[in-house]
Amino acid sequence: MFGEKFKRKYALTDRGVHNTKMGMLWTVIVNLLMMVGMGLLYFMMQSFIGTLTENKPLPDPWLYIGLTVLFVILSLFISVNTAPPTAWYTERSRIRASAWRSG
Repeated sequence: MFGEKFKRKYALTDRGVHNTKMGMLWTVIVNLLMMVGMGLLYFMMQSFIGTLTENKPLPDPWLYIGLTVLFVILSLFISVNTAPPTAWYTERSRIRASAWRSG
């Protein structure tokens, strides 16, 4: 997928190809995590609405609390792994661009 043709077409270095792969990977992971969050919300609401409409007993909260805590921990892990590299590259590019303009 990322052969020499891709590298030449977008004028990338080996590091640029690596960063492109990592960017695509983390984009997929973040999008999947968002879908998991919405699925968790749907799962919880389905159980609670079933209590109101079908007179089912109220579900045990520990499953939902555990899933929510797991989701929050996973979200924090992913945000820590995606935010600093982006900020670092942005800051590095800004410094490089200002040095180029002044020099």
